[in-house]
Amino acid sequence: MIFKKYDIRGKYPDEINKKVAEKLGRAFAYYIYCEENILVPTIYLGRDNTEISKEVVAGFRKGFSCFGNVIYFGPCLTPQLFFNQVVNPLSGAVMVTASHIEGSYSGLKLQVGEEFLCEEKIERLKTYFEEDSGFFTYDGGEVEKREENVYFETLPQVPRGISIATNNFSWAIFFLKRGGGLISLVPPGDKLPPYSDIGLFSDRDGDRLRVVTREGELLGDRLLSVFISLYARENWDEPQLILIEDKCSPVLHEMAASLGFQSKKVPTGHSIIKNEMKKLGALLGGELSGHFYFRERGGIDDALYGACLILKELKDHGEIKPFHKLPKFATGEIRIKLKREFKEKCIVREGTFGIVKRSGTEDKVAVIRYEADNEDDFYQIKKELEEAIGCHL
Repeated sequence: MIFKKYDIRGKYPDEINKKVAEKLGRAFAYYIYCEENILVPTIYLGRDNTEISKEVVAGFRKGFSCFGNVIYFGPCLTPQLFFNQVVNPLSGAVMVTASHIEGSYSGLKLQVGEEFLCEEKIERLKTYFEEDSGFFTYDGGEVEKREENVYFETLPQVPRGISIATNNFSWAIFFLKRGGGLISLVPPGDKLPPYSDIGLFSDRDGDRLRVVTREGELLGDRLLSVFISLYARENWDEPQLILIEDKCSPVLHEMAASLGFQSKKVPTGHSIIKNEMKKLGALLGGELSGHFYFRERGGIDDALYGACLILKELKDHGEIKPFHKLPKFATGEIRIKLKREFKEKCIVREGTFGIVKRSGTEDKVAVIRYEADNEDDFYQIKKELEEAIGCHL
């Protein structure tokens, strides 16, 4: 089923194709009409730069324009699309992308007003999708192709003289225009090219950030600790809230408290966390996967904005240094396809943490993460998680 926990994902063309996308477009327009009482909605629409998304977005655009109007940006970054909804809000916004999932997949990230669709709202959209035959149509829908430039204009200046390796063409152009040093387009890896000072990498739609320094790759929660330290240098009149995804190291909560911040553990999911950022007025949020959320960007996960902050940190301090108390031995996200059901499990002991969860975007996929202060505890918790899922890691 294509209706996942916090967005829509499916295999192309078996589950998502142009015809299904057209039906989704009609369902989304009708959802806005019924749930928000907007007779003729107008939305932003964009896609990632793949041929699959090109076909899917054409179907969605056709379906939605039977009921409302579309401002179409064409290929763009996910934060680029949703930032427009922050600064110049319409009825909603939709990004067509499979995000981090490689291969023949597509999907949609959906926003209505300020809220991103997830959980019960996705189920509600599914109801409209299944009742497609009962929709009325509106013949006056318009599609306007528009070049987007607000997003890049509001990003910070790039420090001069830093040589950057990246896999994202849009980022490379931005770095060049903003005065960066030598910019290299390279595939993402865990080691830097010898001529680069830092590696800044993204997934295909540009909302996940990976950072590689001369010392190696920084895991998502290690990078979140850098952002927490950066914001701790500001003078705050009252305690600020930081949202920390449940697969991140529990040590981050200790770090946040030691710096005068409040923190809250939140479940995985870009839509869930964006909604929590807005609802709670949180300063910062982060996931192990590399999604980072910033209040000054409207609470969205903006990887390029995060990359700009990292570049400034490197220029000002000469290094990117995570919190020193984070466990020495740690994995990133491990995703395993399983043939049988498994129980979710979380283990927290002194100096040790491990978790296994179901993926919110892929069926029968376990997502595992574990860490420890020493090697013996690291392999012990690995063994316990292996027993929970019934296979070797």
